[in-house]
Amino acid sequence: MNFLSIIKIAFRALARNKSRSALTMLGIIIGVAAVIAMVSIGQGAQASVQAQIESIGTNLLFVSAGAQNVGGVRSGTGDSGTNTLTVEDLDAIKREVPSVSMVTPTTVAATLPTAPAHTALVMGVSKPDLPHVEGEIVQVARLLQASAFLNEDSTRTRLSAWLGGLTPETPALALHIASHAVMGGSKASSRLKLWDNEDLTGSDLDDLRRSLRYVQLVVLSACRSAGQGNSDLALGLAGLAEKGARSVLGSLWNVDDASTEQLMVAFYSAWRRDPHAGVAQALALAQRALLRDFAHPYFWASFEVIGRWN
Repeated sequence: MNFLSIIKIAFRALARNKSRSALTMLGIIIGVAAVIAMVSIGQGAQASVQAQIESIGTNLLFVSAGAQNVGGVRSGTGDSGTNTLTVEDLDAIKREVPSVSMVTPTTVAATLPTAPAHTALVMGVSKPDLPHVEGEIVQVARLLQASAFLNEDSTRTRLSAWLGGLTPETPALALHIASHAVMGGSKASSRLKLWDNEDLTGSDLDDLRRSLRYVQLVVLSACRSAGQGNSDLALGLAGLAEKGARSVLGSLWNVDDASTEQLMVAFYSAWRRDPHAGVAQALALAQRALLRDFAHPYFWASFEVIGRWN
């Protein structure tokens, strides 16, 4: 049998089984097209990542604190000498190095403050329409081994005095504020309600960010405390607090008074029971606990962790 005969037999078989032949060709076409598409997607993703890396450029400089000696050569970062960069260092770089056009701080690591468990401030305003705030701050204060300050004792003066007493040697475990929150169009018009109109504004939080550096966790137990705003308030009041504090808990929408009390008590119970698991894990455990009484996500899914989750 010569080659021409083989070709004739093949075409005759194809002609007699038109449907089978068409389906076979369709399968081959689809398979080849799928392979081509997957290769193209992979190459496109690779090109995108490479373009992002190249966009960083060659004029980007990373400054890290500390140094280490390896084989007599001083290089890298470590525990020798200064191991913490401050906001003052940032300002000094911008002021004294004219060839640097932009400077931005980045936290690449952090450690748990060694604050005693009682170093916390727990405040709340229950009047006129948040009756569960009183039970919330009393139980939270008990879990944190702190005092609870309600209504007329919940003032900006008390908060400022407490923050003013914090230092790197005497940091705080937590700041908890339970009240109403109002999201405005600016930092000045966005506020957390305290007693006698001594509201805590977004501008205040911005000014207090240096003191908030010594607080491990800030909890703003209020409606929309992490609600989206303009560029200055992308993460609401909680986002402003996170400029200083290590971790911040805030809500994305208006929250229910009763379920928030239960959520906060469950959260702090889980966090104090296993602090090294992190605030995000404690929040997840508290949210799962609330599912038994509140099936709808509205009651338990509003709060989120901003900043370091562990």
